[in-house]
Amino acid sequence: MKYITNFRIVFVLIAKPFFAVCKARKEDEKVKIWAKKESQNFQILDEYVDDGDFGYEIYTEPKQMVSWDTTYGQLEASGFVEAYFANYGTKYLRFKYPVRIEGILPFRIFFPQKDRDIQILRFILKQKKL
Repeated sequence: MKYITNFRIVFVLIAKPFFAVCKARKEDEKVKIWAKKESQNFQILDEYVDDGDFGYEIYTEPKQMVSWDTTYGQLEASGFVEAYFANYGTKYLRFKYPVRIEGILPFRIFFPQKDRDIQILRFILKQKKL
């Protein structure tokens, strides 16, 4: 029965308004229901550097290329990142400097703090600039 209740909630919140908009043939309104416009959280650089196989570049002075194999512990010891605590005490690390990944310059990158001896497995992009 729980699944039926959840389905009803989804239907009331999303599907029912969508069908009403479709019936009225309001194409702009239909798009607003399904796609929320977000601000761009990265910049595409004019010069494309094909070095993504080697790692990512941190825009310090001088710039530093960091291997994808770099562990959490190594990156934390490098001084390129700082600790950030989210809700409920979850620890993340975030870069203090802009980071370039091939031809893309994300504005803000976080990653969850894991075991210090393994590589970073995922990065999280945030909306706001550093």
